[in-house]
Amino acid sequence: MPANTHANNNPAGDSPPKANSGCYVLLLRLAEDAIIQVGSLGSIVFRAGSYAYVGRAKKNLAQRIARHLRGSDRLRWHVDYLRLRATVERVYVSDSLDECAIAARIAALPDAEVVARFGSSDCCCPGHLIRLQDEMPDLDGLKDY
Repeated sequence: MPANTHANNNPAGDSPPKANSGCYVLLLRLAEDAIIQVGSLGSIVFRAGSYAYVGRAKKNLAQRIARHLRGSDRLRWHVDYLRLRATVERVYVSDSLDECAIAARIAALPDAEVVARFGSSDCCCPGHLIRLQDEMPDLDGLKDY
């Protein structure tokens, strides 16, 4: 994976997309195995490696992504708990508001493992956090942020 040379993973330094809403995928790296207390989900065992987290912002997409990039002491979403230990390596965005469909496409990748109920407490998906065995391939409809 290429090294990030700009805070928003945009090496040219151009401004990020101006969309006010959409879905995003955070590619996260957890350096070592960890047991993390994730709000109402309880303790979850995370193996070291790469994870894709799919989220949606009905408004203020750029601000939501910026919050995830800098991390937050206020633990509001499941991913906030993981962000205490994991780093964001890359961000993708989509104009789509169907985070469940994006999560399902990533979960269908070879050897992908869904973290049960993570990020999906407001829908009936298995989960919106997926552990990846390989690098995230290009998926139609997702573009670098």
